[in-house]
Amino acid sequence: MLELIGEERLAKKVEASYILDRHGARTSLDELPSAPSEKRPKKILTKFGLEEIASAHDLLIIRKKLCKRPNDCNRIVTELFEVSERIIIYTPRFKIRFKNLKTGEEKTTDFDGVTAKRIK
Repeated sequence: MLELIGEERLAKKVEASYILDRHGARTSLDELPSAPSEKRPKKILTKFGLEEIASAHDLLIIRKKLCKRPNDCNRIVTELFEVSERIIIYTPRFKIRFKNLKTGEEKTTDFDGVTAKRIK
């Protein structure tokens, strides 16, 4: 009886394009705003006290969706994860506050500043 021990060498290349919304969910190109981008978004974020998106948040989401390793893999010699283009687009949002004058109850709703559609 002859027993041979060997290693399998694989090279896997995956190319993808993702557009993510602020929650990390995949969205379509049609939902991307057509308004011109803000020249100084950090200044606007600071002015209104808004939270900036974490720099690695989108990369973690994309890596989890693309990098699927085999279950029976013993070791990985080299791995390259490369993002060729990355753009963060901040779009204006408007919040409208309604107040019931009789009860004093207040409710708010958000609207997209480009399309004027209600954000749920």
